[in-house]
Amino acid sequence: MVIDELLKQKAEGILAKSSRVAERAHLSHYEESGVGVLRQRLAALLDLTVDAVEERNATLIVEHAEKIARERFVSPQLD
Repeated sequence: MVIDELLKQKAEGILAKSSRVAERAHLSHYEESGVGVLRQRLAALLDLTVDAVEERNATLIVEHAEKIARERFVSPQLD
């Protein structure tokens, strides 16, 4: 089985576990957004990861990380 297929097959488990871990961290920017938004963000990240694996190109993930870094840098409060 190739990695992208494995990620797709295990997506629900990956999202459930990553959501639990993020919730336990009690980071205010995640708690303020709510569980639904957190799960959407994690799902989007997983989709980007699958796309990167399929395309063998991490550019989308790097661009996503840079966007988050810019947003967090200008944010008035960080955890």
